Amino acid sequence: MIAAELGDNGRSMQAATGDQAGWLRSLANRPPRARTNTFVVTQYPNIKAAFGNRAADMSDGEAIVLRPSPGGPQVVGHVTMDEWPKLVVRR
Repeated sequence: MIAAELGDNGRSMQAATGDQAGWLRSLANRPPRARTNTFVVTQYPNIKAAFGNRAADMSDGEAIVLRPSPGGPQVVGHVTMDEWPKLVVRR
């Protein structure tokens, strides 16, 4: 799914507006269906606009792991670029 709510169709690296950052926080705080996870891929400026200092010091290719909670999404971890291959399930 491509979310029109986040912007300009990839034409720039401008940060999300206040409304867009709110939409991203709302999406991140939506519980996934049972026995699933939700992955949202976006650019760092959008993450920084939505999560502020909780997203500080992220590296290229890094992800933040969020958990929905009554007070808004909580950062519960990070996955670095070097850690992604370890998460692949080999069949």
